[in-house]
Amino acid sequence: MITEPISATPNSKPSGSYDLYNFLTAKHLSGLPSARWLIDDILPDSGLACLFGNSGVGKSFIGLDVAGSVARGATWFGHPTNTCSVVYVVLEGQAGFFRRVKAWQMHHEIDFPENVQFLCEPFALTNPLNLNKLCDSILESGGAGLIIIDTLNKAAPGADENSSVDMGKILAGASHIQQETNALVLLVHHSGKDATRGLRGHSSLGAAADAIIEVEKDGLLIRWNLLKSKDGEDGISHSFKLETVEVETDPNGKVITSCVIQEVEGVASCRKLSEPRGVNQKAILAAVQEIMVNRRMQLLIDTPDCLGGILFDDLLTEVKDVLIDIDPKHRQTRTKEALEAIIRMGYLKVINGWLYLSQ
Repeated sequence: MITEPISATPNSKPSGSYDLYNFLTAKHLSGLPSARWLIDDILPDSGLACLFGNSGVGKSFIGLDVAGSVARGATWFGHPTNTCSVVYVVLEGQAGFFRRVKAWQMHHEIDFPENVQFLCEPFALTNPLNLNKLCDSILESGGAGLIIIDTLNKAAPGADENSSVDMGKILAGASHIQQETNALVLLVHHSGKDATRGLRGHSSLGAAADAIIEVEKDGLLIRWNLLKSKDGEDGISHSFKLETVEVETDPNGKVITSCVIQEVEGVASCRKLSEPRGVNQKAILAAVQEIMVNRRMQLLIDTPDCLGGILFDDLLTEVKDVLIDIDPKHRQTRTKEALEAIIRMGYLKVINGWLYLSQ
C-alpha cells in the first residue's frame, strides 16, 4: 500500500514541460510503413542480426558473400537485395582475408564492389571510444547500410559472453552503432559447446536479434538456416558448398587457395529429415511431438501470441521417464542423448535456447 503522496501528479506538471503522447487507431497503424528488407525475407534493412555456426563451417565466407551481393544489388540465394554500402570489420584471419576477396573476384569474374570497406584495426564493442570512432568514420565516409562484425568474440576482448552484464555491454555497443548509422549490424558468432543450444553465450543475445542465421554441416554440403525473423517467417534454408579457388602461387611454387560460396540448389529448400535411429530416439521423438503439439494447442487457447517454445532442460524433465526399459541410473543420460539427436536431425529448432517444432 502506498502511504506517501505521489509527487508527480497530472495537476503538478509544469506547463509546457513535455508534449503529450500521440495515440493511434487501427486505421492509423495500417498506414505505417511495412517492414523493409536488406535481403528479402532474410535480413531487415536495419537492426541487429546474428550469423553463427561452429568453427570452420564457412561463416566468414557467407559474411563476405552477403557483403558482395548487397553492395552490388545482386540476388543472394535467389533473394533480391537492396543495394547499399557495407563496412566489414575483420577481426579474425586478417592475413588471409585478402585471398578470400581475390577468390570471390576470380569466381565472379568481376572486381569486388568498391562500396564495401574493410576495417582490420583492433575494435571493441565495449569500448566507447572505439564505438564513437567507428560511427564517425562510417558517417564521414558516406554511411553504410550493413555493418558486419567478424567475430563477436574478437570484438569483445575480456568479456564473459555467458554473463548477462557483459553481454548487456556488448549489445549496448551494437545498439549504439545501429542507432548512430541506422544500418543493420550483423554479428558473426560461434555456436556453443553444445551446438543444439544455438548461439554461444547469454540468451539475451538471441532475444535482442531481429534475425538469426545458423550455418551447419549437412552431409557433404553446408546449410544455412533462418532460425529467427522478427518481421518475416523463419525456416528458410539453403545448401551450399565451399568451392576451392587457386588464387596465387608463392615464390616456392606452392599453389595458394581460398574458397567461395557456391549455391547448389534453388530459391528455397527444406532439409529432408532423417529417420530416428533405435528405439530410444523413436520413443523420445514420439513423446516430444505429443508434448509440443498439446502445448501449442493449449497456448493457442490461453496465450494466442505465444510461440509455444520450451526450454531444453524443461523438455528433458518431461520426457526422461519415457525410456522405462533403461536403468534409472542411466535414463536421463540416454534421454538427453536421444533428445540432442532429434534436434540435430531437424525435428526441433533451437531459437535463443528455446525449442520449437520444426514442422
